Amino acid sequence: MSKKTFQGAWKCTNFDWGSYPAADRETEFINSAGMRMVPVEPHEYRRGGGDLENHPDALPSHKCKMTYRYFIADEPVKQDIFETFYQERYGRPSDTTGYRGYVLGMSWYEAAEFCKWLSEKEGIFYRLPTEAEWEAAARKSTELNIDRMCDSHIREWCFDWFSPYTDLDQSDPAGPENGNMKVIRGGYLDNPGRYNDYSLDLWWRNALPPTYRHYHEDTENPFGRHIIGLRVACGPMPVTSGQNLTNQVCMNVHQTAPDLKKGPDPNVPYFRKRAPQGDRGSGLKPQLPPSSPLSRPDGVPQRRPAVQYLFLL
Repeated sequence: MSKKTFQGAWKCTNFDWGSYPAADRETEFINSAGMRMVPVEPHEYRRGGGDLENHPDALPSHKCKMTYRYFIADEPVKQDIFETFYQERYGRPSDTTGYRGYVLGMSWYEAAEFCKWLSEKEGIFYRLPTEAEWEAAARKSTELNIDRMCDSHIREWCFDWFSPYTDLDQSDPAGPENGNMKVIRGGYLDNPGRYNDYSLDLWWRNALPPTYRHYHEDTENPFGRHIIGLRVACGPMPVTSGQNLTNQVCMNVHQTAPDLKKGPDPNVPYFRKRAPQGDRGSGLKPQLPPSSPLSRPDGVPQRRPAVQYLFLL
């Protein structure tokens, strides 16, 4: 499938954001916002991981080749610089949260807009890292002295729309042309006990809609609060696969129209008439076995929420 340059997700402002030059450097540098930008050299690695039964989203594992040098921040974006951006761009507080000074809780679109704002300030091209760039840097994080790429309190938005992996070798992948959800890296999004064995594995991938965040106007509840932040990168404009995955949420869903002229099979017991509490006026008696948890020792049913009867029947 032919590839084409992905510009559509970055149309939040009117300036020609894609015209900013990439960082023309060979060594790390610190920008005016105090961000240390670390170079990641071209190399190959094995992308993905997990197991088919419990963690299949990062499978199949496959060879991934990065053919260009790019720069990635050595830590996530801080709250103070994000708040400065938000006040300048939107004229109000960001209504985000934080962890140890790192900003959390913005939408993907706000994270992308931050990158454009930073590009304006610095005069070079800043963006979110692609999923492949993020994992490549994470696998070299100790060597490159990059911090908090698998912090249990922080997740990070990536450039790509989410799409399933294949077993084909990849070269500079950047996801499909469009979709419904943006990739999130850094670990799980919730914390059930069964995830503990995989909590900090760098191949873990998640996704949420790019608009997902807490709404400023909602002062009554924390719906939409999340632990997703961002980390900036400098590099060439990512090139997508050209795929259209806007309907991926409905993949493999089939619907057949029912035959309304054909009634139910009279020989199939679709329903069985029972009266757990007895039916007043009909003479039916409660039909619970003596061993039922709803029965007292004398066989008289106890009153319980109706949902319990649904499971018992």
